[in-house]
Amino acid sequence: MADIDYLDVAFSFKSRPSDLPPDLRPNWRVPLLLLMLHVCCRGGKSTLFRLHVLNWSSRNQENQNKLLANLASDLEYSEVPIRVEPAFVRTIQFAVAEGLVSRVGGDRVQLTDSGKAFANQLVENGAPLGAEREFLRVVGQRLTENWVEGFSKWGRAR
Repeated sequence: MADIDYLDVAFSFKSRPSDLPPDLRPNWRVPLLLLMLHVCCRGGKSTLFRLHVLNWSSRNQENQNKLLANLASDLEYSEVPIRVEPAFVRTIQFAVAEGLVSRVGGDRVQLTDSGKAFANQLVENGAPLGAEREFLRVVGQRLTENWVEGFSKWGRAR
């Protein structure tokens, strides 16, 4: 016991905020969601799964290249290992609470008027989310609901 007598002192814990990684911060994720709906989805409306595909592919250059290669050719869906992120669901919920998007039906999200205005400002202002915006512009509306549905069916058939 004599070896640890020095531990017999008063101590306390102080709660300190921890940093969120940049890709989990709402000030990055919500504008990205709005850009996805504005740039890649007809009428600013999409299924949740297509948004998850766009979110996954927006994360890094490797994922972007995989998705673009798949959209440009007949690669197997196995070349696109989509990850569904719980944090992205929270982003959608936050955007709904802020009135930027609304839920339409069970599995769809649509831009509201204020969400469209915000997305237009993001597109017009060249600085924020430049790399992500350019990637979404290249994807455009080529990532169709049919492609996403085919991917979803392929995943269940495996």
